[in-house]
Order: sequence, then C-alpha cells, then structure tokens
Amino acid sequence: RELMELHTLGIDGGYTQRDVQELARALTGWTVHEDGLNAGAFTFNEAVHDATEKTVIGHTIPAGSGEAGIREMLDILATHPETARFISYKLVRRFVADNPPADLVEQLAATFLRTGGDIKTILREMFLSEAFATAPDKLKQPMSYVASMLRGLSADVGPQGFRQLYTILDRMGHLPFGWPMPDGYPDVTGAWLGTLLPRWNLALAALNGEIEGINVPAQQFIGMSGGTDNVPATLDAVAVQLLGTTLPSQTRSALLRYLAEGPGGQLKRVQQTMALILAGPAFQWM
Repeated sequence: RELMELHTLGIDGGYTQRDVQELARALTGWTVHEDGLNAGAFTFNEAVHDATEKTVIGHTIPAGSGEAGIREMLDILATHPETARFISYKLVRRFVADNPPADLVEQLAATFLRTGGDIKTILREMFLSEAFATAPDKLKQPMSYVASMLRGLSADVGPQGFRQLYTILDRMGHLPFGWPMPDGYPDVTGAWLGTLLPRWNLALAALNGEIEGINVPAQQFIGMSGGTDNVPATLDAVAVQLLGTTLPSQTRSALLRYLAEGPGGQLKRVQQTMALILAGPAFQWM
C-alpha cells in the first residue's frame, strides 16, 4: 500500500485493495542479507517468493517471473500518469506553495511523462515558471532554519555543538530521519508554527555564546562596512550577510535605533541585533 500511496500513484491514484494484495504477493522474496559482509544489502530470496500469477492495476505479472516480474511492475508504477501527477504535486508543494497551483502540477506531470521522470528537467521547468517567481514565501522547516542560521553566522560547530543541535532539533520535532510515519515530515507551514519560540531562543543563545560547542564570531560583524562608528553601514552589512539583502525600511529603522542606543556595549548590541534579524520574518521565511 505504501509503495502505491506514498511513493508512486498517490492516495487518489485509482488502485484498489485487490491491487494492494496482489502487489504484496509480488513483493514476496524481496529482502536483505541479515549477516556477513553483505549485511543490509538487498537480495531476492526465490524460496519465499509467491510465484503464481498476479494482476496489479490492470497489468499481469506472469507466473514464475520472479524478480524480473516485480521489477517490471515497478517500472509500470514509476511511469504511470498518476505517479507523474503525484510527484509533481509534491515538488510544487515543496518549492512553490502549500496549495500547489493545479496548472503548474499538470504542466510538470506532462514533462515527467515526456522525459521519463527526469527530475532535473522537471525542477528546471518549475524554477523558471511564473508561478515560482511570484510564489508566496514558505516558512522554513526547523532543519533549514538551523542550517541557514549557522551558515549565515559563519558559526564554528564542534562535536559538542552537534550534540547540542541534535537535542535542539529533537525538541523542534525535526530530527533527520526521525519522523515515525512512512509519509515523511509535513511540508506545509501550519505544521511548523509551533517551533517559532524555540527558534528565537536558539538565535539568542547562539549569539550570546550560550551553546556549548558552537562559536559565533560576532566581533567580526562589527564595522563590516565603513568603520566601527558607521552604524547604518554595519547594520546593512549584517543584514546582507544573514539575508542576502537589506532589511525592510520599517524593520531597519527600528534596529538602527536599537543598535545605536540600546543597552550594553557595541558587541552586545550587534549580537542582539543579529538575533533579532534571525528571529524576524525576513529570515524565517524563504
């Protein structure tokens, strides 16, 4: 069921419970080596394979076809029009919008079928589309947020730092390969809104040097442009470093006041300003 529902045809792909049963029989014998040098590697054990005839979504797997029969069935599933539509839908949901535009999904599905599922071609067409160019921002998933934050800060992460990040991502519910269900982590904004406070806390802790094993060279961001007394230039340089662009005017004005007049020394104000940028919508969304 998961092969068809999650990875090829999709839940509305037109298969039946009978198809699920027939495909399950076809997959018998597919297993992995349990020990020795090949432990964990795929193998086909014909002794436990159901060698009788099967029919899956209208295609017959002849009796006695063994491993070749299921490989043929996988090719049929991989090139099915519903698979093209389902994979295209997931790509558009990931990169364009939580509610994928139907016309773009159909366009990419046609490309999928024409190219034999060439993902590189499909992605290029999606990224060059008008829908992608005008797409609303998507909230970063926790892993993307953490990775982009550390990269933007030029952070030095040691072994203890990675252990800390493991705990942080666990609290956010986004450990690599940690999703307990077979459908993968959700890819819509609503699923991750509850992680905003941990993100803010992480940004503050990282800039304040409170995470063991993670060192942020905040001193280097002081006077990145125009000298240490040039507050506007420093703020703009920090924003470009973290966002790739300057801040929206209203946000920039508020942070300029804080950077120039806030409590603490210059280094402390720069640290706090960077944490505020990382906690703000300009960095949270992509």
